[in-house]
Amino acid sequence: MAKALVAITWCVAAAMGMPEQAHVEKRQLEGFDVEALLKDAMGEEPELMKGISAENVKFVESREELIRKEEEVITIQSNPFKARNPFGLGPCDPAEPIKVEGTSENGLEGVPNLHVHAPKALPDDMKFTTMVQFSVDQGAKPQQYNSFLKHLVTHGYTVIVPDVNEAVASTEDDASGLGWLQKSAQVAAKVSQWSIKLPTLMEEHSIQTPIQADTDGKPVLVLLGHGAGSASQVCLVVGCLATAGLDEPSLEDLHIASLISVDPVNLDEEHSGLKLEDAKLDSKHGNIPLIVWSAGGGAQSEQEPEAPAEDHCAPAKLNYQSFLDAWSGPKSNVKTQEAGHDDLLDNGLGYREKECPSAYEPTDREAPRSFISGVVTGFSDALLGRGRTLEEFKLMLKIIGLESEVLERIEAAVKTETVQNVDVNGGADAAMKEWERALSEDDVKVHHVKRPRDEDVHSEDHATVVDEPAPTAKETAGHQEL
Repeated sequence: MAKALVAITWCVAAAMGMPEQAHVEKRQLEGFDVEALLKDAMGEEPELMKGISAENVKFVESREELIRKEEEVITIQSNPFKARNPFGLGPCDPAEPIKVEGTSENGLEGVPNLHVHAPKALPDDMKFTTMVQFSVDQGAKPQQYNSFLKHLVTHGYTVIVPDVNEAVASTEDDASGLGWLQKSAQVAAKVSQWSIKLPTLMEEHSIQTPIQADTDGKPVLVLLGHGAGSASQVCLVVGCLATAGLDEPSLEDLHIASLISVDPVNLDEEHSGLKLEDAKLDSKHGNIPLIVWSAGGGAQSEQEPEAPAEDHCAPAKLNYQSFLDAWSGPKSNVKTQEAGHDDLLDNGLGYREKECPSAYEPTDREAPRSFISGVVTGFSDALLGRGRTLEEFKLMLKIIGLESEVLERIEAAVKTETVQNVDVNGGADAAMKEWERALSEDDVKVHHVKRPRDEDVHSEDHATVVDEPAPTAKETAGHQEL
C-alpha cells in the first residue's frame, strides 16, 4: 500500500512541475482501490473526493493528461475547508472518560478535575495506544475540546487532560500573567509524573489497551498544548524564567517523544517571564521534535480592520515564530492562513471573539477543527511509527492543499538505513543526527494554504522533485514497528 501511496504522491507533485520522466504509469497502481484508500484517509464523503476519484489517479498515460486531470484537484485544494471533516474519525471507539481527583496520595494535589480519554479497545492492526498530555489554552475548559479529543482517541491515543484554568483560578495568583504560566507548568509537571501510573488505572476500568513504550520500557508520552498551554509544556520540558526556583519534575522514567504546539502563545514577557531566548532549549531531554500548527488569523479584526489578520490574537513574531526560532532540535511548521486561533474549540471563547477572528462562522468550524486534528494525528502517527508512513501523511497534506517541503526532508532522512531501523528511543545518536540534517533551523518552512497561481503551477521553480523508485518493503518496514 505504501508503494501505491508514494506513486499517487508523485501524481500530485508532477502536476506542479515534476520532470516528465516521473509520471505515474498505469501498471504502478493496478491492484489498488485508490478511491477507497482516499476515503479511508479523509472521511466517507468529503467534497474533496469530487476531484480525487479513481479515474483521476489510476489511469495516467502521459504527463500532459496528468496535468489536465490534476488541475481539477488543485482547484479543489485551494481551500481545503470547503470539505467538512477532511480527516475522518479513526477506527477506535472511545471509552467513558475516567475522572481522577487530585490528592496528595496520588501526587496530583492541586490538580482538580483531571480526565483520561482512552480508546475502549484497539483494532487488530493497532498494537498500542500512545499517551498524550494535553494542556488547554488560557481561559478554556477541557469540554470545549471534545471534538478534538474524540478525534485523537478514535485514532488510538490516550489523552490526559487536566483543567488547568480551574487549578489556577483556585489560587490567589494573577491568572493572566506569571501566576497562570507558573501554575499551569506545575500542573503539567505533576500530570506527567502521574502518567506513569496510567496503565494500572486503565486496567482498573477494564480498558485493555497496551501503552506504547520505548526499547528501555519507558512509557512514550507526547506533550500537546494549545495557545498558552503550549508555553506551559515548554516550561515543563526546558525550563523558563516563570518556573525558576521551582522543583524540576522528575521525568527520567518517561520517554518524551515530541512536543506538538497548536498555535502556541508566548505570554506577555513582562507578566509571564517566558523569555525563550533564555530557556534551556537543548539541555534536558535531547532533540525532541517540535511540531507547530499556526493560524494565519482568518478574518480581519473588527478592532483594527486595516492591520493584517495574523497581527492580532497570536501574531507570528511574538508567538509561534519565537518558539520555532528558539528551538534547537528538529522542528517543522504547518501554517493555515484561513484559520483562527480558537477554531480548535467546539465553541470559541466569546470574550476574545473580536481579537481572535476566523474566516468561518461558528457553525462552520467543524472543517478547520477537523483539519487541525488531522495534522496533529498525522504527524504523530508518522513520528511514532504508529502504522501511518511518512509517505501516506505527505500524500494527505498534498490532497488537502498544503505544500510538503518539510516532510520531503523528513522522508529523505528516514529512507537512510540508519533512521529506517530506529525505534522511538531518542538515544540513537546517529538517527538524531539525520533528523538534524533533515530539519535544520534554516529549513523551517511556513506553509500558506492557498491556490497557486496558474503561472506558478507549471513554472520551473516547482521542478525540484527528482524521480526516485518507490521504497522497498524493507525500507517501509521501519515505520511499522517500535
